Amino acid sequence: MHAEILPKTQRRVYYPARSLGTKAALEDLVRAGYLQRTDGSFLCGPDSEPIYCLTASGYRQKISTPAEPG
Repeated sequence: MHAEILPKTQRRVYYPARSLGTKAALEDLVRAGYLQRTDGSFLCGPDSEPIYCLTASGYRQKISTPAEPG
């Protein structure tokens, strides 16, 4: 679950949902406390979607998970 999404994120950066992964995977990470969901409704049109930010727990998980060789 987090192996594909957490490496894409950095602290203090907000990401549109479509740039990270599926809605189900993102919600799993929110429930685990690794991502924080914020309403992006201040945007208009197709960009009006949830945005996500890495939490402190998510950052700790990200740095503790070894990167895959490659």
